[in-house]
Amino acid sequence: GIANATQSHRIAERVLTKTALLTPHPLSSVGRSEPAFDPEDYWRGPVWINVNWLASLGLHCSGLHSDAELLLDAAVELVAKWPYPWEYYDPMTGAGLGAQNFMWTGAVNIIMLSD
Repeated sequence: GIANATQSHRIAERVLTKTALLTPHPLSSVGRSEPAFDPEDYWRGPVWINVNWLASLGLHCSGLHSDAELLLDAAVELVAKWPYPWEYYDPMTGAGLGAQNFMWTGAVNIIMLSD
């Protein structure tokens, strides 16, 4: 089922911390305090723009609008650092990783910019 308001707030309080997923370029796909965290290893740490967008939608639906805007703004800013969208990004440095001109990222960025 869908998390209720109390559950949503608890989740946000737990994951939106600097020891968890709130990295300099959020959201990392693995918390940086986890042994598996690797900022350049596919699903073990990098930022995925589509995940940020989906997380922001969930936060908005839960009434956590400032947290949602933080993620959206960070994602748009990260994509804008480069002349083309990358597949995923280093959560610590913002470096583009994976495929260049990755249209999944580009398409989601257009949606975020138009909201």
